[in-house]
Amino acid sequence: MTVTIRPAEKNDVQAVAGLIEEIERFYGTAESDIQPPDERLAQVEEALFGTPPLASALVVEDELKELYVRDPLRRQGTGPRLMDELRAVAAAGVLRRTAQDGHRRGP
Repeated sequence: MTVTIRPAEKNDVQAVAGLIEEIERFYGTAESDIQPPDERLAQVEEALFGTPPLASALVVEDELKELYVRDPLRRQGTGPRLMDELRAVAAAGVLRRTAQDGHRRGP
């Protein structure tokens, strides 16, 4: 199976928003705290493609999100490939990472 990792494009907004909701549910967010889909779509689009963009995302063309890899792609090197791509993006000065304490790290 070939897995492609690329920067998110505008036509990925719905998929990224859906993955965010899936992550919230995975971590047990209460139903009442899950953002309505139309609000989430607008927020993701603004964050990724606003002027200036507030975030960037990599898309794996096959079932990878966050750093959680779904069962069908586990043990195929998808996680390490994503990390390699993230390192390359960070080395190019494109990526900033925010630590859990909220302090910015990286370029």
